[in-house]
Amino acid sequence: MKTYYDVLVVGLGAMGSAAIYQLSKRGIKVAGVDQYQPPHSYGSSHGETRITRLAVGEEEGYVPLVQESHSIWKLLEEETAQELFNRCGGYVIGNQHTKMFFHGTDNFIQYAVELAEKYQIKHQLHSSSEIQHVIPFLQLSKDNIGFYEPDAGLLYPEKIITSFLNLAEKNGASLFFHEKVLKYAMVDNYVLITTNQRVFKVGKVVFTAGPWIKDFLPNVYKNKVKVYKQEIFWFRPIDLKKIHATVFPWIIWIGKELTDFCTFFPVLDHGTKGMKFVTEQYIDECHPDMVDRTVSDKKVNAVYQRYIKHKIEGVTNECIKKDVCFYTVTPDANFIIDFHPDSTSILFVSSCSGHGFKHAAGIGRLITEKIMGAPTFVDDSLFTF
Repeated sequence: MKTYYDVLVVGLGAMGSAAIYQLSKRGIKVAGVDQYQPPHSYGSSHGETRITRLAVGEEEGYVPLVQESHSIWKLLEEETAQELFNRCGGYVIGNQHTKMFFHGTDNFIQYAVELAEKYQIKHQLHSSSEIQHVIPFLQLSKDNIGFYEPDAGLLYPEKIITSFLNLAEKNGASLFFHEKVLKYAMVDNYVLITTNQRVFKVGKVVFTAGPWIKDFLPNVYKNKVKVYKQEIFWFRPIDLKKIHATVFPWIIWIGKELTDFCTFFPVLDHGTKGMKFVTEQYIDECHPDMVDRTVSDKKVNAVYQRYIKHKIEGVTNECIKKDVCFYTVTPDANFIIDFHPDSTSILFVSSCSGHGFKHAAGIGRLITEKIMGAPTFVDDSLFTF
């Protein structure tokens, strides 16, 4: 027995939930399927907080996308009557005398300044002493500089995904959880999607499968995508008030090497009462179904000693929570939002390369426009295979 829809969205994390929300708003007969029940902690869209910033130093083409996302986050807050975006501000810190390579950009802070000036985004460029005045317990060198963006902040991924899905269902979308897609095929003018429970016959399908996207990509594109396990830590501060989002912005710290990169997140009124900390690794590839999801005490201590002990005072080595997620990346750190080479009925959306959640709301709109064959509100040539 086949279940019929105009559009099926496979994977209901950040991008999938935003897409099904936008599709349902337009009255399209749409369904979404996920092998778990989102929001969940098996993919890339969890961890209590995600950074957002407007001066997107990765590439100028992302700026209109994140601007649209900020507008949608605001509307979503109004529609759900809850806080989804904490405008705590954010710093990008680096050494002014070294190359600041980050997410495919050679001099990230300089480029962020250029974009902020071009798009009239509020910002300040601070010297080491000026940063120290704002956050006196950071351990800086005299060569550090900081790009500060006051309208940057933190998004709440689990709340946002839940909101998108609830509103989509209210708009008439059908949601299928704990259902794994096994295969798909073009038959006549339809796409047949076979899960472990049913067969969907749909006009079009959107694969927003995050780190599982390689399971669905045609062989010619599989080498465009790599999946890496990332580890997340929450360390206990001595004084929660000093690390609270009302006084402490998020901090992206760029070092000489990509392995020196790290990010500090402030404490919120809800969630884990610790300073969230992440770094990034792009060495060990994995598949999300076959990865070790444990984080050893040895790794916790190594992270504390290398990244925290000599960068920020007042944070203990007690790790009160740890987790893992995945970055699905492309060689140039750009996204993929593109059709199957043999069919405009099959759209792939993934490989957000570790900087995707801030764009998710706008990507939901972009997906909808592409799948409907309408003009897109941004230039999407950046996101091709």
